[in-house]
Amino acid sequence: MTLDLWKETGRFVKKGAKAIHILAPRFKKDESEEQILSGFMAVAVFRVEDTEGQPLSYEQIELELLLMDRAKAWGISIKTIPGNFRHYGYYSQSRNEIALASHEECVFFHELSHAAHKQAVYILLAL
Repeated sequence: MTLDLWKETGRFVKKGAKAIHILAPRFKKDESEEQILSGFMAVAVFRVEDTEGQPLSYEQIELELLLMDRAKAWGISIKTIPGNFRHYGYYSQSRNEIALASHEECVFFHELSHAAHKQAVYILLAL
């Protein structure tokens, strides 16, 4: 997010954080007050991890889910993430974690099923 967007959410960029720069469209109004593309400009953006301040909405998701103890017994960490309207969570086999953008149990169960599949494959390979 850009620096101004972080300030609107009550968050601030940590001292020493490095921005990445992206190209963003630059618009200007013509004589009829219609916006037209006039070129592109470099805009500094920062990662969520590089900010501090007010909690973000996804950080306030309360996770009290059935079978959460099963995930922890398998060594799986569970965290919340921002949603992007394409997915509500994921299971990362390489990081052994479930990330959720929803408090709905069906999302958690779906991601836990991926972990269970991995557990079943390891059991079958051991036979």
